[in-house]
Amino acid sequence: MLVVAFVAFLAVGPARPLATSTTGPVFGVNDDNLRHDWSHARTEQLPAGNQVGVWINLSAPDRDDWQVPDDRDVLAQVLGDWSDWARDPAKYARAVRDLVVAHPNIREVQVWNEPDLCSFPCMRRDAAADVQAPGFRGRAAMHYLDFLAATYDLVHPLGVKVLGFGLSSNIDDRWTPERVAHQIRRWYRVHGGRVPVARGVEGGEQIGVRWMEGRYRRPIMDGFAYHPYCKWQPRYTHRVYRALKRLRLPGGTPQIWWTESGTTQTTSPRVPDCAKGSESDQAARLRSLLRQARKNPHIAGMFNFLLNDTVGDTAFRTGFYRPDGTAKPALAVWIRETAQS
Repeated sequence: MLVVAFVAFLAVGPARPLATSTTGPVFGVNDDNLRHDWSHARTEQLPAGNQVGVWINLSAPDRDDWQVPDDRDVLAQVLGDWSDWARDPAKYARAVRDLVVAHPNIREVQVWNEPDLCSFPCMRRDAAADVQAPGFRGRAAMHYLDFLAATYDLVHPLGVKVLGFGLSSNIDDRWTPERVAHQIRRWYRVHGGRVPVARGVEGGEQIGVRWMEGRYRRPIMDGFAYHPYCKWQPRYTHRVYRALKRLRLPGGTPQIWWTESGTTQTTSPRVPDCAKGSESDQAARLRSLLRQARKNPHIAGMFNFLLNDTVGDTAFRTGFYRPDGTAKPALAVWIRETAQS
């Protein structure tokens, strides 16, 4: 019965070409400012295969505000206000499905962002400043996994990769790979007798999610995302992958996506020392990260946080261009290393 229901959903889904396959990791620049300040003079320097990462706020009153770039493949981090979007996984999943159907160049969707830094959902960038925020555990973790599973059911069949979590770099502080794996195992056990199944009804009714009896034996994500500003060394990526591998998840072990990373030139106390460095330090660390991404078969994607530093943001100066528009040494490293993909 479960297989029949899922096949029926595939039959009513809209035709959409699958994402272009790659022979190695996906490289890109995650910079939401690009939606509002698309500078061809600077973005044209990026190798053709580079993607762009943007943030989509489903609660924006005018969807024209989303401004998804249309001339590059896109990673979309999809967020929304608690009152509007964080209570109903099916509603969120339908909205994400509509988003990727409207923008066929979206290749990956990250469900929310950094849930370890705030109570689910985490929408605002300044949420990381809330030192009292709980880590990723308990009811919030289970609720998040409901969203991830519902989104996977509706979006993965369209050829778009669904990425989970997007956790911060605070391994062993805000979260641990082993604790996240425990939450995933617990979620599967809880849903062992009641499973969400994607469904489609002809006659114009929207795709939805219904519940049926059975054992949940389907994947809930294509990739596991986290942000290695710190703790990016191989021992951490291997640890993350081992924790996921031990779960023996349906569909196999998800690959790792670094959807944000960077070295910032700042003295701000908001930023941990392990993420700070000079422009020379930034170039050297970027070189190490890119080569590790190529060497480690478990890493599927790596995105630098920011293309352009902005005058108003003195904490995150992780971009490849200074506020005055001149290039940092890291740009040449990025172009040389990612042009090979």
